[in-house]
Amino acid sequence: MKKLFSVILVILCFPCLTYAQVSIKDSVINTSLVSISYSYQFPGGDLSKRFIPNSAIGAGYLYKTKKKLVDWR
Repeated sequence: MKKLFSVILVILCFPCLTYAQVSIKDSVINTSLVSISYSYQFPGGDLSKRFIPNSAIGAGYLYKTKKKLVDWR
């Protein structure tokens, strides 16, 4: 059980590195970047008397052009 938990933790915390097959300069590639996030927050200490745990879900979209990065959130 301990090994399974360790393997799952490594898979979730350290994403696989991927490399392109073709060597192209990064400055000339147009691409879309999508991100999804989740967080669980819980208060500690004196704040736990006034606040309850909560969750937050977020998403983001970036579009990279040849000249700049456009952020739509």
